[in-house]
Amino acid sequence: MSRVDVVRVDSALGFNQVFRPLKRVAHGKRPKLDVEFPWKGASIRFSAPNQLDIGDQAVLLAVLQVVQEHAKEACLRAEQTGSSRLERLLELSGTKFGETHVLVEVSLRQLARLVNDSGCAGGSSTARIQQSLVRLAETTVWLKEGKTCGSSRLIGWEVGDEKKVALTVNWRLVGALLGHAYSKVLMTERWMLPGELPKALHFVLSCQLKPGVKRQYGLETLQRLLWGDVPTGAASRQRRVRLLNAVRALGGLEGWCVLVKGSLVEITRKQISFAT
Repeated sequence: MSRVDVVRVDSALGFNQVFRPLKRVAHGKRPKLDVEFPWKGASIRFSAPNQLDIGDQAVLLAVLQVVQEHAKEACLRAEQTGSSRLERLLELSGTKFGETHVLVEVSLRQLARLVNDSGCAGGSSTARIQQSLVRLAETTVWLKEGKTCGSSRLIGWEVGDEKKVALTVNWRLVGALLGHAYSKVLMTERWMLPGELPKALHFVLSCQLKPGVKRQYGLETLQRLLWGDVPTGAASRQRRVRLLNAVRALGGLEGWCVLVKGSLVEITRKQISFAT
């Protein structure tokens, strides 16, 4: 399976702290995930027994790459057959595609190769993939608009034979894949970034800034976007250093321009052409 250069994601994922950089914790204990925020006249809440980290974010992006690869194959078949019904073609290729769900089968090794920058997949990698899939499947997305309230899981999965899994994705993620309220994450940029924090920053800003857009952020604002809080004392100084290093790493990419002005950071996502 080839890698997808651009992944379409639900833009809302970049305006909250669903995915956070986490310190290593004893016995794998994590804080609970519970974030709620207004979104286009509605309210979205993400809740789960465990906070999702940047590794989990990478696994979700890998899942979306798999779905998009099936969509790409279906589009090629559409050109050959002259059919415009993407849903029917995806079903023929083994992927059930509808307005509310996607169902696709993939191996844990395939996901691990997409997650790892080196493209390699070992036993420990597939174990981590499986743990992330559990956390993603435990995450509930609540949407409330007026008196209407509904919920669904971020993803669903089932382990099959030979380490294969059947995956479904949340309707909001499906909507992004279909072109509704989506943002583009350029994976070739993400793979070039060193460490989790620059990747986390890249994801958030890819959701917030369209190509050609410039915006100023306070360092405290960026901290809240990534961690959800702003510490004090020595912890504040240490985090500031880490954040500035991540900002400079982002500025080293061809598609981004970064200018640090004291406690403000001017960030421009350059207008570049890339395949969807």
